[in-house]
Amino acid sequence: MYADLSDAFTPLSECCQNDGRQHAQHGRRNRDALDDDRRASRERVGRTTVNSLPTLLALNRTVGIVLISILFFGLGEQLWSPFLPAYLGAKTSAAGTELVGGVSFAALLAVGMYACLRNLFEAACYVGGGQLTARLGDRGSLIVFGLLTVSGYALFLVSTAPALAIVATLLILGWEPLSIPVTFTTVGMTVTRTNQGMAFALQSIQKRLPRIIGPAIAGVVLAAAAQFHGDADMGPL
Repeated sequence: MYADLSDAFTPLSECCQNDGRQHAQHGRRNRDALDDDRRASRERVGRTTVNSLPTLLALNRTVGIVLISILFFGLGEQLWSPFLPAYLGAKTSAAGTELVGGVSFAALLAVGMYACLRNLFEAACYVGGGQLTARLGDRGSLIVFGLLTVSGYALFLVSTAPALAIVATLLILGWEPLSIPVTFTTVGMTVTRTNQGMAFALQSIQKRLPRIIGPAIAGVVLAAAAQFHGDADMGPL
């Protein structure tokens, strides 16, 4: 009788064991699938973070080229442009006899005329830059404006004639007002409407970087040169 009962329960026991093994295998498969889902989720989050940064800053290849151009050409201008009024004042102080607040009248007149003429010149460049951008397009106008600026630095290197120095100065000073229309059209044509505000903000920050870095670098270099060589040995700037 007991043997018959044992034989009767044997298939039931084997069935329970099979069910237990199946449940264990199913549980392992569920855990493996959950781990795969977690890894895939982390990878998606990483890719989303990387891809969302250019989207957040409204960056694309064209805008990036414009930002790099603004940085380097603006830095070249800011290395000397803020010190030009001081240079004009120093060159004309000895010629003037009347003093206003310890500064000669000739120096004040020279600095005032420089500021007036520079703003008039930049106003004309804004108009010219807009016209050239409309005709040549963003890329063509950016190349032309960059070549004009580089030619200004080349004139400084190859000649010391006063007339050529003035022309070179105008070519270099014309970069910023000429390039402003390019930045506007680039943002308007390559950036979506929802990201245009961020794109303009980023370009405004990029314009400030040369004004922050350039004068500081130039001031340190000029102060070190004056201390090392002496004011008398440096000659005219």
